[in-house]
Amino acid sequence: MKKLLLLSLALCIVLYANAQRTKSLVPKNLQYITVNSPKKFTGNEVLPIVFQESNYYTKKKLGFDQLFGESIGTTYYDLQTNSGLPNRLIKESNGNISAVWTIAIDNQGNYPTRGSGYNYYNNATNTWLTAPTARLEPVRVGWPNIAITGNNQIVSTHAANNGYLMTKPINSSVWPTTGSTFGVTHELIWPRMVANGNIVHVIGVSDTEQPYLNTGFIHGALIYFRSTNGGQTWEDERLLPNMDTTHFSEYPNYNDDYNMAIKGDTVVILVGNGLSGAFFWKTTNAGINWTYTDILNPPSRKYNVESGIPLDFNNDSEQDYVYGSDGSSCVVIDNNGIAHMFFGRMRNTSEGAGNQYSFYTDGLWYWNETMPAPQYDLFFDDVNGVPTWTAIPDTVGFIPITWVRDMNQDGEFNIPPDVPTDDMGIGTYQTSMTSQVTACVDRNNNIDIIYAGVMEGLYVSVPNTTSGSVNRCYRNLYLLHHKANTPYYDWSFSPSHQDSGRIVPDNSECVYPVMLNKPIKYVANDSAIIAFTYMVDELPGNSLQPNAGPNHSIRESTIWFKTLSVKFPDGINEINVLKSAPVVYPNPSSDKVTVSYNLNEASNVKMSIYNMVGQQIISTNQNITAGDVNVTFNIEALPQGIYFIKSDIGKQSYTNKLIKN
Repeated sequence: MKKLLLLSLALCIVLYANAQRTKSLVPKNLQYITVNSPKKFTGNEVLPIVFQESNYYTKKKLGFDQLFGESIGTTYYDLQTNSGLPNRLIKESNGNISAVWTIAIDNQGNYPTRGSGYNYYNNATNTWLTAPTARLEPVRVGWPNIAITGNNQIVSTHAANNGYLMTKPINSSVWPTTGSTFGVTHELIWPRMVANGNIVHVIGVSDTEQPYLNTGFIHGALIYFRSTNGGQTWEDERLLPNMDTTHFSEYPNYNDDYNMAIKGDTVVILVGNGLSGAFFWKTTNAGINWTYTDILNPPSRKYNVESGIPLDFNNDSEQDYVYGSDGSSCVVIDNNGIAHMFFGRMRNTSEGAGNQYSFYTDGLWYWNETMPAPQYDLFFDDVNGVPTWTAIPDTVGFIPITWVRDMNQDGEFNIPPDVPTDDMGIGTYQTSMTSQVTACVDRNNNIDIIYAGVMEGLYVSVPNTTSGSVNRCYRNLYLLHHKANTPYYDWSFSPSHQDSGRIVPDNSECVYPVMLNKPIKYVANDSAIIAFTYMVDELPGNSLQPNAGPNHSIRESTIWFKTLSVKFPDGINEINVLKSAPVVYPNPSSDKVTVSYNLNEASNVKMSIYNMVGQQIISTNQNITAGDVNVTFNIEALPQGIYFIKSDIGKQSYTNKLIKN
């Protein structure tokens, strides 16, 4: 059994600093680079057996870790979604928590052991189960969602081309050995599921290779179906309002590009991608009636990406570009029933044979039901010396709430050195550089989001790409807070974490966050405890979403559970004594290491170095005047390995990983 320390070093007190900026810092020449977007994985593809790499994070960090949280499982199948993240974390009324993810026990060709990884936290004993060594299902499945129906837990996935359901009583610790299919007529992949009581709602994509009935859809119609008895039987599948070829292309291309939220009888389905735009369906009577609302309606909505004709919405014989959703979206419903929606910003085009996207696009958009739908503006732009038109949503009333962080404060995002022109300096997920967003609403209608963002200047050499080893930046998780009844663009980072909001203080690839849609508990002064899962890899990108070639070979990745205590100051702006968070260099180092930071005002600073088992090796404690500070430690006598430098500055704490070589 493993101990979950909810109020230990993994639980951080979060204060906030404003995050507003109006434009991207990515140089224009990088923003304009486009690559083909490969067909999204259904999980049925034939994959070869590949070389297996060992991973430090699964071999050395199982169990509780002060930086990462609690490890609850591992997987060799590192593609947890193509775009939008399913609902994979639930909490029972007694405080017990269940989590799911796509698991594969080994890296055999085609992943025959792929299925749902499941773990369970017992609130009474304050423990998680041991990490699973097998999937839940008796058959190969993927893309799990979890929900509570009445007295049961249910996990929905897709098996081959049909939905698959596993059900067990909440008070039982044993899952059955068999499951059931949804019984849909026209196949189902990439399902999303939510439930309230015994009413279960599912949205997914119909057969991607065959026309859907007589609707005119040649590829990928979105179908909805509902159960009123906890998933025992299902009503006939149906198309929701406006899901027709009058409003969309016969190739709408919404593949895994959707997210669901539920609150009582209110359900919201958010859908979005680059060329077809973004919209949502909403019901307030448990799925009986639905309304359709547009968010982004680009001039490319009815464009057929398989037409053989380049995108040209103004008929000037030049290929055009459109800014839209990257498909990795999230929706959450507040206490007044208002839906709040988030999606990464992406630049897209098409040559008429699939979709192309610009992987150096950043920016995270936010929209809610009280806001008007943004209108598209057309800009004449010079893309790589070829004048063309670009469609961009309202650049005044619909600005992104965050962008990639400018780590070195030089006013520009810098790619790693020595990146070949035919490769990319980031691990790609076919999403924005600020994406994979998840959200929760507290009892005061404050909203917190966690997203994965590319980190400038923090990179590693990635082997096994088509260009050989290449430097690529890591992604890490960031936390943003929005106070109720404030302007839509008023979001704040946490200065109590290093790099202005980064919540996993380690140079590693932290992606696919999934947060509970409300805090798990409240503590003194109305602070809320939020909880989330995420995946950690040692190298940027994953092994299953290639562009010109795989990002890296297959590796065993770790699924972590983490909690944060988020403090909501009411009308009080606490002074952040730190102007810039501590940076450790050189790192790795063999003899001396310097910790550099900048103080806004004089402060007491305590710095300590700990080894992997938490023993304090070196410690200093002194009063420091305002300005630039450089503290040097002699580590020559320390054994090789991993260490952590903890800096207590004023009332805030920061932790940096140090590698001694």
